[in-house]
Amino acid sequence: MESLAAGATAACASTAAARVVSEPGIRALRAALQAELRDRSAGVNLPALVTVVCREAHRSSLPPESLIVALKRAWHSLPEVERLPRSERSALLDRTITLCIRKFYATTDH
Repeated sequence: MESLAAGATAACASTAAARVVSEPGIRALRAALQAELRDRSAGVNLPALVTVVCREAHRSSLPPESLIVALKRAWHSLPEVERLPRSERSALLDRTITLCIRKFYATTDH
C-alpha cells in the first residue's frame, strides 16, 4: 500500500511539473543541457537558465520536488545523455540538480 501511495505522489508531482513549468522554460533548460553536453567549454550559462526556471516555479508555487521531476524528465529526454559514460552522466546530473536546488532556495522573488 505504501508503494502505491508513493507512486501516486510521484505521478501528481510529475503532472504538476508538466503543467506548471512552462514548455519554453523546459526547452531553454534542455537546450542549455544539450549545449553543455556537446561542448563543456561553450560558455553556456546553465546557472542563469536554472535561475529562470526556478523563478518560474516560485511564481507558480511549484514545490522543489516537482521542479526536480521536470528537470529529470528534460535530462532523460536528451539523446546526448545516453552517449555519456555512466559515471559522467550521473556526475553531471547530480551537479545540475544540486545547482537547481541551490537556485530554487536562493531565488527570493516569489
